[in-house]
Amino acid sequence: TKLILLDSLLQEMSNVNELDSLEKELSQVLLNDERYWRENSAKFRAVAQNASYEQFEEIVKASHLKPLDKKDKSPNQKSKSSIWNSISLASKKSLPESSGAIPSRMISRDSVKNIDEFYAQWRCLEIEER
Repeated sequence: TKLILLDSLLQEMSNVNELDSLEKELSQVLLNDERYWRENSAKFRAVAQNASYEQFEEIVKASHLKPLDKKDKSPNQKSKSSIWNSISLASKKSLPESSGAIPSRMISRDSVKNIDEFYAQWRCLEIEER
């Protein structure tokens, strides 16, 4: 009886392995089918647009891409209030032109002996002064 139980257990395990392999094969076939139809419809869209060969190729290659929805954007809308390009904003600020003088903390060529001194002085400057 032990031999019969062991044999039936081995058959069940082989059936499970076969089912797993069939499931993997089926999922791969479904993915390939989905890709085929997606690329096929992209080809028809490219032909309808009278695209050049390069454009046709790019449309087919990009067929897996989908446009973003409004809900796909970052949920953190507070980031819009942050400054992302502080140098651009600093250049819009007007420096006091009445004095006509260069800011006192500007780096002069004579005061810098090596690159380390330059970096140290550069980091100390305000963005507007750079």
